[in-house]
Amino acid sequence: MLSSVVGFKRGWMAIVLLLVLLASAGCGDSQPTGEAEAAVNQGAPTAMPTPSLAPGLPTAPAPAPTLPFGATPDTPTPTLTPTPSATPTATPKAAERIELGRSELVSGDYTGASSQFQGSLASRSELSRQQQSESLYSLGISTFRDGKYREAIEAFEELEQLHGGTPPSEIYFYIAQAEMALGGIEKA
Repeated sequence: MLSSVVGFKRGWMAIVLLLVLLASAGCGDSQPTGEAEAAVNQGAPTAMPTPSLAPGLPTAPAPAPTLPFGATPDTPTPTLTPTPSATPTATPKAAERIELGRSELVSGDYTGASSQFQGSLASRSELSRQQQSESLYSLGISTFRDGKYREAIEAFEELEQLHGGTPPSEIYFYIAQAEMALGGIEKA
């Protein structure tokens, strides 16, 4: 069974090679070489000859280069170079900074979050008491997670003053953790 498959493949290869040789001979381009005839006679596989264009057939002209309207081949084509310009960006308002800080805090960018919360607190007059409280609490959390324990303690103590001594109870956990990280175990 295997020998008949191999014989079948060799027969087809010989036929294909013979057709290629006949096609190239029919074009009047070249005659088969002795190597190609020997390969056909022996049934050994050989590389296919590189096809060439048939003589006498018309060829397509090369496309003309396209020029902008009104330009001639003698004049250089002008190129536009963009000029850099500073795009003015509006400074976010204090309440917007709180939202930006929240998203950066959630994404793990504690330095960016701290910057946004500090920016919102710089404009305290625009913030309600609740927004100030939220900004101070979030500033304390972001600076604590960023390893800036002294700043975290300061933010939580300022939050405590804003609430008149009754801030959210979890700030005391963060204050104690920050004091321990700074080496002040007796204060924690």
